[in-house]
This record gives sequence, C-alpha cells and structure tokens, in this order.
Amino acid sequence: MNSGSDNFSSNKMGTTIFASGKGSNAENLIHYFKEHAHIYINLVVTNNPKAEVIQKAEKNNIPVKIFSETDWQNVEAIIAYLRSYKTQYIILAGYLQLLPSVFIQAFPHRILNIHPALLPKYGGKGMYGKYVHTKVFENKETETGITVHELNEKYDEGKI
Repeated sequence: MNSGSDNFSSNKMGTTIFASGKGSNAENLIHYFKEHAHIYINLVVTNNPKAEVIQKAEKNNIPVKIFSETDWQNVEAIIAYLRSYKTQYIILAGYLQLLPSVFIQAFPHRILNIHPALLPKYGGKGMYGKYVHTKVFENKETETGITVHELNEKYDEGKI
C-alpha cells in the first residue's frame, strides 16, 4: 500500500477527492493544485469501478481507491485508510453517495462539496448532474452557477 507519502511534506495539506463519474472537476482540481505551495491531491476515491475519474487520476499519478457499498459498512476502516494517506481535507466533486455522520464527524469542517447549481434553490436529494441542470432550464432561470459548501449530514445544506 502506498501511504501517499511520496508527495507529502509537512507544510502541505493532503487533500482527497471523492468522485463517482467522469471526473472533470476532479481533473481540474488535480491540475490546479499540482504546483500549489500548501495543498496536494493525495488520493482519489470513488464508489464506481467504471468511473472515468479513475483513468484521469492514474494519468496524473494520483492513487485511486474504490470503496464499495460493502466497504462503507466499516466506516472506521475507511477513515483509517484516508488517514494513512495523510488526508486532511476532502473535496466531493460529483460524488453520488451520502456519507455517514460518523465519517463527516471524523473530518469536522474539512469536507467541501462542489454542487452544480446555486444553493439553496436547487439542492437536496436527487439534485445532481443533468437533473439539476434540467430543473434550472425548465424554470427558465437567467442566472445559474455552482456552489461550494461545507458538508453536513443533510443533502446540500452545509455552510456556503
């Protein structure tokens, strides 16, 4: 097991990206933080073994871990795994799974979600990907955007 220490230095914050699909946001984050003075992407986590984000991470020499639904039954093991990679922050970039409270509490105020619409108007369960964009289009909105918010136990209700 690679502990992620190849890229780690005491002055950089290990940041893990969680993604379930194509990984366009993940790839942009990987490129953005590649030469960053204080942050490095130490790991990409997915719940989808067919996710395109896997190839994008591997192409950039970022380790990948797939956690299945069964794996999440042992949340403490997942937390320990992330800590072995020196994970300090987590960014959800199109991760389509609700994280358990105990996991969120293990990284207090250190999990951010990139939501593909303006919150709180277009948030909640089922508001992701094409579904949220369809809703925005149907409502004939003249403005749209993304929201980055702190994760809590409820869908899309964390501090913006």
